[in-house]
Amino acid sequence: MEKFQAHEKLLYEHITRIVVGLILFVLVTFCIYRGGVFLLSFLTLVSFVAIFEFCNILKERLGEQNLLLFIIVISLYLPFYYFIPLTAYETVLIFVLFLFIFSISFIKIEQGIYWVFFFSFTLLYIPFLLSFAIEIREFGWKPIFYLFLTVVIYDTLAFYTGRFLGKTKFLESISPNKTLEGFIGGLSGVVIFNIFSFKYWGLPLFALPFFSLIIPLLAQMGDFFESYLKRSLGIKDFSNILLTHGGFLDRIDSYLFALPIFYLILRIF
Repeated sequence: MEKFQAHEKLLYEHITRIVVGLILFVLVTFCIYRGGVFLLSFLTLVSFVAIFEFCNILKERLGEQNLLLFIIVISLYLPFYYFIPLTAYETVLIFVLFLFIFSISFIKIEQGIYWVFFFSFTLLYIPFLLSFAIEIREFGWKPIFYLFLTVVIYDTLAFYTGRFLGKTKFLESISPNKTLEGFIGGLSGVVIFNIFSFKYWGLPLFALPFFSLIIPLLAQMGDFFESYLKRSLGIKDFSNILLTHGGFLDRIDSYLFALPIFYLILRIF
């Protein structure tokens, strides 16, 4: 009976993961294709929920501070950056100044500087890195969709290869469920995907080997970094809003490091 219940639970987890994943895939594809305000609105929503998840965990761990005002301010980074003719770095400086004033004004003075650093980290880690998706979309819908699809392929194959074939632990101290077999499975899927479709995306052909390696590595680094944060905070997921996928921050971690590097490469080539 217990074995049957375990199989039933596993089947439910896989079905839920696939259904939620497909819904997210369709939604993201639509926003990428339409671009503009559609993509901005989606990224702002993702940013707000991810920041809320992060701050909510910190609130539980570090005290009963009311962080809603800071969450809203940090989430406004993306629309501010989109509509105001400033560079990303100028926008960051303005928001860090806002956060400094708010931290000193609304939190005990002796804790103010600590919260300035915390909110600045949150600003840089989530909306600032997400803003590169807007910059990449300026090159057309194909490059940003290519990056999105590549990370989806890597994440999916790494997860299922690791789940069913994984034996060799990969940085177990940071992420105990990650395996070398999972990484190789995800990497192999990206290589095969690139071999058969790279020409379609309009990217330089000589960059094929580079993208085949660098995007999976950056996706894995983003995953490891978030795993380190979760391990430091003593949690499994930042929330369960996406059911078996965890929270929004759990879903976007693989993209956060890949976005700015991919954008930089596009600018160079």
